[in-house]
Amino acid sequence: MSKRTCLVCQNDIDDDRKTFCSERCRLIDLSGWLGERYRIPDRSDFNDLNDDDNWVQ
Repeated sequence: MSKRTCLVCQNDIDDDRKTFCSERCRLIDLSGWLGERYRIPDRSDFNDLNDDDNWVQ
């Protein structure tokens, strides 16, 4: 069994199927997504590259 660390508090997690060590850390992460502190970048985030030829469509 491999050791994993909680994405929020960095504590060890013994269960390979879990991402967070506690309900509290899970809710902190959810709050981050709902509060838009996290987001998945889209193409507009890379406007400064000005190289559209490298994008796979």
